[in-house]
Amino acid sequence: MPLKVIQHGLGHSSCVTTADTYWTVMRELDRAGISATAELLLSHAKFRMRLEAASQA
Repeated sequence: MPLKVIQHGLGHSSCVTTADTYWTVMRELDRAGISATAELLLSHAKFRMRLEAASQA
């Protein structure tokens, strides 16, 4: 979610305030997002490999 949206939702006057206050939370969310994306890509790759193997059998 864009920082500006979070800023307005929390009622901060500046996105710098939001970033300074919640930087650790945002860092954890980044890691979780990266991890979820990696898992999805790996799952998709494994599925495609199974499909290709089945079509060659």
